[in-house]
Amino acid sequence: MGVLENKQLYIFDIDRTLITSHNSAAELIWLKNMHPPFKKINDYIVEDAKGSISTLHRGAREMLFHLAKQKKDIGFLSAGALLDVRYDLQPSILIMKMFNIYSFFNSHKLLEYKTVKKEEHLKAFGECVFFDDDEKHIIPAYKLDNVTVIDRKSFTDWRQLL
Repeated sequence: MGVLENKQLYIFDIDRTLITSHNSAAELIWLKNMHPPFKKINDYIVEDAKGSISTLHRGAREMLFHLAKQKKDIGFLSAGALLDVRYDLQPSILIMKMFNIYSFFNSHKLLEYKTVKKEEHLKAFGECVFFDDDEKHIIPAYKLDNVTVIDRKSFTDWRQLL
């Protein structure tokens, strides 16, 4: 049985775990640094008003669909919120909707400020699988008995987990 079948709850980081963004100089940026209005270039690329792009990772939509089909609880826990911006106007939320992945999230939907300690939320979630790319969040999560941690950097395409 694979990692996508053995738990009921799956929690994802967003930035650089499901979606990666670059400015017009090809430098990495956070989703919160994307500037509306947004334009969908294709199913995998969204461009902002300044020419920055966000790219949905290969296989991400298929993997989320697989979890949804298995009737799993799917949530996100991101440190990518802008202060003083309504949830529904956050770039992360708008871009996930443009990629048609927001609707897969049927459980915890936490878009927090960058100072969040993700392990505090994870501890309260109970048994779950947690996907993240940042050691700052991965290392504390490894110490929790209720969490199976998957480092996003350990595979290149989400379909490898199917």
